[in-house]
Amino acid sequence: MSQPTAFRVSVDTDWSVAAPRWRDLATAADATPFQRFDWLDAWYRNIAPATGARPRLVTVSDASTGDFVVALPLVSVPGSGGATLRFGDDELTDYNAPLLGAPDVAPGRETALWHAVASALPGHVAADLRKMPRQILGRAHPFAALAGAEECSVGSNVIALDGTFVTYHETIDRRVRMELERCWRVLHREANVTFESVRDEATALQVLDVMDRQQRDRLTEMGSPFALDLPAQAALYRHRLCERLASGTVMITTVKVGDEIIAALYAIADGDTAVVLRISNAGKAWSRVSPGRLIVHRSIEWLYEHGFKVCDLSIGDYDYKRRFGVVRTPLVDLVIAMSWRGRLAEVRHRAIGALRARPELDARVRGLVRRLKPRPQLPR
Repeated sequence: MSQPTAFRVSVDTDWSVAAPRWRDLATAADATPFQRFDWLDAWYRNIAPATGARPRLVTVSDASTGDFVVALPLVSVPGSGGATLRFGDDELTDYNAPLLGAPDVAPGRETALWHAVASALPGHVAADLRKMPRQILGRAHPFAALAGAEECSVGSNVIALDGTFVTYHETIDRRVRMELERCWRVLHREANVTFESVRDEATALQVLDVMDRQQRDRLTEMGSPFALDLPAQAALYRHRLCERLASGTVMITTVKVGDEIIAALYAIADGDTAVVLRISNAGKAWSRVSPGRLIVHRSIEWLYEHGFKVCDLSIGDYDYKRRFGVVRTPLVDLVIAMSWRGRLAEVRHRAIGALRARPELDARVRGLVRRLKPRPQLPR
């Protein structure tokens, strides 16, 4: 006789129908800022339709007590070999995780939880779950504990806002601190330098237009693509902007010289944590004062002044983040086969993870692959 299922799973496929219930779940659950209702609502209303991702909104409760256990904001992504389950991301969500209910998933029960979820989502070749933190507000991420979860190439970059801004400033490397102070002195020789935390919708939309232009110019100069000003992506950052500014769940800050925005920063907030999503600057014309660093520096001071305890400079291993004294914590990826077609993807994922754990071997394999690649034929 089979044992009774420990979990009860329901799946919604229409965000507009599920949204009211998910608003309540997101209010009560433990989650990262990317699983709060504002972000999910913006993502499922704008990005999912534009990318063809099909919502799979999974809610799991305890079968015996009815208590809410986890909710998973997933999508089904069609592919030539079959559909794949993913988090709602499309390279826009920095941390992928479930919303956690009050009862913890007991250690050793993570596999049973996943099997319950997978059974409710037939017809997929694999689950490709990326950029997962191992902990959510100090609680274990149950799916990051599954066999096969491997460290990925990106991690969080967090600054604990302990003490005062003055004491924090003194902890920054002396050379970096002196350079910041020099840049501020040079900048203040210009007329009318101002820092602003934007609080009204019209001004915020104007700042976002400037950020789009500045980021596109910079990436074009570097030969890299830029997509954040495409219609769906632009709508994500502007979605219900006025309400978010008023509630404090969106932060937009600027450094201006006169009327010119020379740097801007966009962050989302949840409680006493702020996660920085975008930073832009005016480029070469102001490079002598490193405006990108200055907007981060002054925004951290603003966070101190307003009682925040954590500044997360989000994913991406960049030098400027290390200069501000971040603590980096790797995220994990997990690929799970859900049919025989998905086994190759799972094996490949585990092989990549095994190589990443052995850097010297990884370097040798990459070198071998480069040597084996066919060289382009020169024209005769």
